[in-house]
Amino acid sequence: VVTGVGPVSCAIGLCRYLQGNRVRGLVLAGVAGACPGSGLVPGDLCLASSESFGDLGGGAGEAIEPLDIGQESPAVTFDLGQGLDILSGRASEIFKGIRQGAMVTVCCVSGSVDRAKVVAAPHGALCENMEGAAAAQVAWVFGLPLIELRAVSNLAGDRDKERWNLDAAFKSLFHGLEKICGVL
Repeated sequence: VVTGVGPVSCAIGLCRYLQGNRVRGLVLAGVAGACPGSGLVPGDLCLASSESFGDLGGGAGEAIEPLDIGQESPAVTFDLGQGLDILSGRASEIFKGIRQGAMVTVCCVSGSVDRAKVVAAPHGALCENMEGAAAAQVAWVFGLPLIELRAVSNLAGDRDKERWNLDAAFKSLFHGLEKICGVL
């Protein structure tokens, strides 16, 4: 399913598909920006161990105060360990050369390195993206495991597209998807 860019498009696209089709789980694949301090460079692959809504809450200057909507849902952060467990139980070689860690979803990509740090730090995120937490919330609602694979295309906060490397990101992403789909 191609859902489009952003959390709303992702959630709508997945829900529409899931209403008419039976699935055992979800695999989300896309590109992302490497968070400051992650050590990731364009072309690197990452598997999400968790997903968080990075800019859901109250904003004052550069700070983001997390939104707390009670106990009816995990609201901000989703554990994706179930999807990783499925992969590790089938083929540990998938994890060679692929970093695992937290990711953060934003509605508005970070326009500066300082903003990227503000978004990533509370979650310890490796990558910034625009769909992961929405897919994780849909998976949670439908009771499905989610595997999220991201290829780094740029550094989060760097808006100079001349320094982005989408070719390297897509090449790595397709290679990673081949490995994952080969064992599912």
